[in-house]
Amino acid sequence: DAHICGVDVDNVKISSTSGSVRVEPDTQTRAENIAVTTVSGHATVSACADTIAVTTVSGGQFISCDAHKADINVVSGKVHAEGACDEWEVSSVSGEVELLCTVAPTKKVQISSVHGDVRLALPGEIRGFVAEATGALGCEIINEFGPNRYGTCALPIRMETMHGKLLITRL
Repeated sequence: DAHICGVDVDNVKISSTSGSVRVEPDTQTRAENIAVTTVSGHATVSACADTIAVTTVSGGQFISCDAHKADINVVSGKVHAEGACDEWEVSSVSGEVELLCTVAPTKKVQISSVHGDVRLALPGEIRGFVAEATGALGCEIINEFGPNRYGTCALPIRMETMHGKLLITRL
């Protein structure tokens, strides 16, 4: 296992073949880039950064961030991501994906899972979005905000799954 905590850094890059990775830089520091890759093990990242990239092959992820861009990928495992981010890209091949946006994104949200439910929670005060949600035959799509176009802002949201539910909910 690897654990980085309370350090003032600009760049973090961790690669692990086997073992969990935890990255929690100094909360007063905004890093430039944080990149975590693990083949077998969980990844936990709680950080402020310009770019956060987390990739796991087998293992869950917990991401809590304030970033310009977050790119989160898992082959097999659950993804829970939360925070304030301008641009989210979250994907899973086999596993549930949950993204809780504490602040409305400004650029885009792209979230998908081949086998698993996909949930996107947006702040109630979001000005608007344009959602494209696609799933296989029989896939349940629920949007608590109403139609796929909501409000006056054209934030693009793309969600997809082959087997599971697609949910857009209020935070």
